[in-house]
Amino acid sequence: MMAGMEKRGLLLPAVVAVLFAVALGVTAGAQEPELELPPQTSTGLPINFSPPGARALGMGGAFIAIADDATASEANPAGLTILTLPEVSAHLTRASHTLAYEDPNTDFFAQFDPVAGEAAPSFECSSTRFSFASWVYPFDSVSLSIYYREAALFDAQDEVVATNEPYQDWFVSGRSMGYSLRHFGVAAGYRLGDMVSIGASLRDTHLDILAVSRLRGDYLTDLELITGNLDHTDFVEVRQTIDGLDTDLTFNLGLLLNPNGKISAGLVYSEGGDFSYAGEVTYLECVNAPELGYTCDLESGEGSHLEMLFGSEPVELSLPDVWGLGVAWRPSRELTVAADLRRVEYGSLYDPATDSERVGSELEVHLGVEYAFLSQSGGMPFSLRAGAYSDPDHDGSAEVDSEQTHFTVGTGVVLDERVQLDLAAHFAETIDEYVLSLVYWF
Repeated sequence: MMAGMEKRGLLLPAVVAVLFAVALGVTAGAQEPELELPPQTSTGLPINFSPPGARALGMGGAFIAIADDATASEANPAGLTILTLPEVSAHLTRASHTLAYEDPNTDFFAQFDPVAGEAAPSFECSSTRFSFASWVYPFDSVSLSIYYREAALFDAQDEVVATNEPYQDWFVSGRSMGYSLRHFGVAAGYRLGDMVSIGASLRDTHLDILAVSRLRGDYLTDLELITGNLDHTDFVEVRQTIDGLDTDLTFNLGLLLNPNGKISAGLVYSEGGDFSYAGEVTYLECVNAPELGYTCDLESGEGSHLEMLFGSEPVELSLPDVWGLGVAWRPSRELTVAADLRRVEYGSLYDPATDSERVGSELEVHLGVEYAFLSQSGGMPFSLRAGAYSDPDHDGSAEVDSEQTHFTVGTGVVLDERVQLDLAAHFAETIDEYVLSLVYWF
């Protein structure tokens, strides 16, 4: 590409050439290289497959066999038949995530800086968002809903830095991950009889992703030792990017037996969707030491030792399908106990090129309880809720153990017979979450 390529051996230490050529598939001496984009692991993305809303969250997400509010559009569309009045609802979520990830450069960095190789790096992210909004209108045996759900919102950056002390070489491994998962849906529930309801929702699902992986080495040629000049531009960088917004038409199906009965049961299936994005790899090498005959000008793209290589290919991503089975028991008017089993098909996210352990279908167990304090004197009825659910390891990395148990609490109160306010909190090793829900009947 540029003159001076024969002096590459003098300018780049062998360890750096091996690092970039082998780990990232770039052949430094190729005039027209074929760059292959290494797929990025996605099994560890903190996407919530539980029902939305503060009431469901307060009960540990065990809501398939209850589904008696507007969030039934996602939790179990058959539950829409339980609603008897038109209503609108809105939900606000505040979440803080700590997400560990596996950095393939950690072992390399540990050669120079042991601290950089001791622990798995992690993302830190906090967000506040409108997570759900809906309009529901019931008829005699059919209920209709239009709704919006933001199931995930994540935006974080992290980097690991190490230096080679004898030569002051500077290495940076940077990661950034930003994505949002949104559903725009219509749903309907149909009552077949007093004991059976069915339902379905159709969703325009949007998955927006910007993921960047950057590996950079500075001061690699140690020209300072040769010339005594500290004002050199001297680095190699490889950047991998996945960027884009794609949509897919997905659906939910639901069945509810004995709605609002003493014992009820529900079954749901939710399709995840398939998405495609543009992927790109950029290789940039720049050495600027005029006294040695090397020049590099990034702005003009000219110089005797400036090399920029590009490659691209599409990146395919399929979100997991989810099966759910739930039961609810109401021993009294005040008390409700519920349990759900959810089978999440994480195998659709697994890629052997990036995931170091096999991820298949995982089973989540959700348990919840609600006690309603019913006023006998016209006061405002309110409820207390608690729950827990299991979250199996599904990040695809043998170095990062993400198995954990989530604990939830919540409360709700009905105001002036037209407004219900619910609040829930959710705690686990990797997340703190708070949800506020408001429902208005008209």
